[in-house]
Amino acid sequence: MEKLPRDERPPASTNSESNESSLPAWWRSLAVVAFLVGFSLLVEQAGWIDQVTPESVRESVRAAGPWGAGLYIVLFSLGELVHIPGIMFVAAGILAYGKLFGFALGLLGAIVSVSFSFIVVRTLGGQHAVNIRSKSLRRVMTHLDRRPIRTVFILRSLLFISPALNYALALTKLPFRDYLIGSALGLTSPVLAMALLFEQIFS
Repeated sequence: MEKLPRDERPPASTNSESNESSLPAWWRSLAVVAFLVGFSLLVEQAGWIDQVTPESVRESVRAAGPWGAGLYIVLFSLGELVHIPGIMFVAAGILAYGKLFGFALGLLGAIVSVSFSFIVVRTLGGQHAVNIRSKSLRRVMTHLDRRPIRTVFILRSLLFISPALNYALALTKLPFRDYLIGSALGLTSPVLAMALLFEQIFS
């Protein structure tokens, strides 16, 4: 039997590809829901959500000293998973570091938090079709393949750091690079507006 040349042989499937195909979409969606609900219930039962306020985050960040900025980003990222409003963390950053550095840290925290959610959900849920009920969002999402960065920018500008948006985009075939760039661009203006507003309120 004649052997095929090396460059004409069909590529061997990787373990990740076989695992992806062996798990039905509904099972992976269930895994995402189970993880998010379970993690949220754990945090709620521990009473952590009620303790998270701009003032408590500020005190924790200040108490951490030089590690405060890193702690802030970790808290922001975990808070995004359990649906703690991102605006609360932006306010905490302004309280702790002032308008200029608070804006920079708040923007970085927002970008890292939405990226963390994206990675967690994509790792568990893979990439498959997402059922979006909102007609306006469906119209915007139709442009995701042709103009991914612009589409993410528009969605992020409208919905800020909505956890539901993070999950929906993670379950599409959107490349993480485009998600990151679009999110960073879309988050800049809202975070800046909040920084200016909170600086006036807290000054």
